[in-house]
Amino acid sequence: MKVGIITLPLYVNYGGILQTYALQTILTRMGHEVVVFQKRNTSMYKLPLWKYPFSYAKRFFYKCLIDHHFPIMMERKRRIESPILRQHLIEFINTNINVQTIEKISEINKYDIDAIIVGSDQIWRKEYVRRGWNANIQDVYLRFISNKKTLKISYAASFGVDEWMYSKKETADCQQLIKDFFAVSVREMSAVSLCSKYLNIKATLVLDPTMLLTKKDYISLFSNQNGNNSGRTLFCYLLDKTQDKLSLMETIAKERDFTRTVLMNVDMQDYVTSLSQRVILPVEDWLKGFFEADFVLTDSFHGCVFSIIMGKPFVAIANSKRGCSRFISLLKMFDMENHLIFSKDDYQSGESYDLSELTEKTLCDYRVKSMSFLQNSLNNSPA
Repeated sequence: MKVGIITLPLYVNYGGILQTYALQTILTRMGHEVVVFQKRNTSMYKLPLWKYPFSYAKRFFYKCLIDHHFPIMMERKRRIESPILRQHLIEFINTNINVQTIEKISEINKYDIDAIIVGSDQIWRKEYVRRGWNANIQDVYLRFISNKKTLKISYAASFGVDEWMYSKKETADCQQLIKDFFAVSVREMSAVSLCSKYLNIKATLVLDPTMLLTKKDYISLFSNQNGNNSGRTLFCYLLDKTQDKLSLMETIAKERDFTRTVLMNVDMQDYVTSLSQRVILPVEDWLKGFFEADFVLTDSFHGCVFSIIMGKPFVAIANSKRGCSRFISLLKMFDMENHLIFSKDDYQSGESYDLSELTEKTLCDYRVKSMSFLQNSLNNSPA
């Protein structure tokens, strides 16, 4: 069967890239031919004409009064810098993911696809779909599919938040569209409730695609698998680097006697540091960071995921701006609610934050259920 995957654009997001890689890998192992549809980045760095006067004036005054490093021609700067900053991520995607670029989601109709899988990550989060695909939310409920025989499935789709963010019209449209799905699964417990309450559909709770692969699968992606020999390591993967989080990092390193602290933070809008120093590290290095860590501090959902996969003690700082429901649901599945904190003051120095002895069994059990959902959805579909 030829299976297409629709997910958010694979831009600067280790978790997003790896969840796509993992889902493609699992489907390929099942014997399917897989293609991942991605948006061609023709308009990502263009400013609408009507915004020119206001945006440039605002940037000019900001540059003069606040930060002289701030670029007025921001879109041009990003267009030039992006391929350089993302070179390692682009290489991983080109090597490991079968991508078909399209301009609009509706162009998928041009391809001979037997099944479309929507997911994973926050593919049902309205503002992310608009920003990433320049599309309406109805598009990722597959309203454009003209071939009635095309199998529609969602795998680990996420709303990102636990509030309903669709308008009345969007809700009504999506209620109708999701009726054409053969199977619906979501990534968070809150999403199961949202689907029931607002879309009138019973959704199955499954694992994020990254958790369908094993620790051994990920270790095989990087060459040096001997681990770090330079002392006990605290690995910090922070999406939003704040003073509170940096202070917590220092506290953990001191209290737990770590001799080595690795801080990984992706900041595409750092206009002071030189371009060569801002090149984003390879996916393989990111994975190796978790593998070599003795302890992990993160504010990332997939930071939690890979701490669990790699079997590492960790503390997760709730990322309220990006959505907390994902963290809460994941950690509740593994009985790890104590690993989630909302500020530095919530951190418990006497807590080990080790993984339970039952973690691996729980992961295996959920993995079996999630794999069964995929297999049953694709193999037992109506002819």
